[in-house]
Amino acid sequence: MIYRFIILLSILLCFGCDQGDEQPDNITEDATPVVQEISTPDSGEGRAAWQKPKLVIDMLGDLSDKVVADLGAGTGYFAFRLAFKADKVIALDIDPKMISLMEDLEQKLPLQYQDRFEARLASIDDSKLEDAEVDMILIINTIAYIDNRVEYLSKLRNKLKDDGQVIIMDFKMKRISEINAPPKTDRVYVDQLEEELSKAGYSNVTTDDQMLKYQYITIGNNSMPEVKQ
Repeated sequence: MIYRFIILLSILLCFGCDQGDEQPDNITEDATPVVQEISTPDSGEGRAAWQKPKLVIDMLGDLSDKVVADLGAGTGYFAFRLAFKADKVIALDIDPKMISLMEDLEQKLPLQYQDRFEARLASIDDSKLEDAEVDMILIINTIAYIDNRVEYLSKLRNKLKDDGQVIIMDFKMKRISEINAPPKTDRVYVDQLEEELSKAGYSNVTTDDQMLKYQYITIGNNSMPEVKQ
């Protein structure tokens, strides 16, 4: 199976249950009420302090004309934040309960942002994205629960527009005791992930393992590789 249902759901509900207050995102003034509401059920009060969603979203650049998919969206922790930045956000999850929850939370978005957000039920072996539908696919805290990753990531390439990107954020393979991180058996070595992305046909695969203390960010591009002079 691509996703291990029980393990994934339990981890989605407990990631980041460390101590500390949720830090403000300062995305937009309109975003504050819904962001505060969606932050708590997903992962506890301290997640923003260590995962730094605003910093991560800023790293993605100008999304105003981009369609972004959040694969394994859970309660929409990142997806709802992205709705204030992107032209459209497709929040994908295999759990109907998460889809229902996100659809309920969508109604709390300011009206001008509701049309930008879509919660879509995926299956264990199909993202349910259309070919060339999105500019960017985010996979956050989820990649370790995808089996046959090379095959799955290869299929995802077809869902990206030309020059689109897949952006994977997950936990470093080091001792992490300050937050409730998954065990090492539920993490992926970054060099292994880079190799899998290359085998799946992505070009110019790069990793940033400095921006976040506990996580790395690996990016693969759906474009022709750069030719070295």
